[in-house]
Amino acid sequence: MAEYEKAPEIEVIGNTLIQAYHSHLKEAKISYVFQDKAAKFSDGRTILGKAAGRSNLDKLLSERKEDFVIIIGKDRWEKMTEVERRALVDHELCHCGIVMDAQGHTKFAMRGHPIEEFPENLARFEHRRQRIGLLIENPPSAIAIKQEAPRKIEPATKEEEEK
Repeated sequence: MAEYEKAPEIEVIGNTLIQAYHSHLKEAKISYVFQDKAAKFSDGRTILGKAAGRSNLDKLLSERKEDFVIIIGKDRWEKMTEVERRALVDHELCHCGIVMDAQGHTKFAMRGHPIEEFPENLARFEHRRQRIGLLIENPPSAIAIKQEAPRKIEPATKEEEEK
């Protein structure tokens, strides 16, 4: 069974990143914790970190009433460089967003990855790499009007296939 502990060093990095890049999270209550060992996907890949939204029941039972919890595998964290740590915490904070309704009311919500693709597919098809490049140049807003499914890359046009 996994063991957990509070992680103030992750919180320091998270607060710095929120000030710089995630202003929509300035009012969010976020807890940062270490899990003794990083979790694994069923295919054996390591899950370095995880952001989780908190339900109303979680908030009721929690003293801090967190909007989000960020969990990092301590065994992997200890082997990371400072840049890798910042990148990981930033990635997890990117999962923490806001949904705005038609009346302008907001609530915190989890965000999925806007890019979902296989590297080998990108290696084979230039037009797909170009479309991801455009998404990187013009990223989606951290404030989501509605929850969106991961963006699928459109099939190539005949002109693109001929390149």
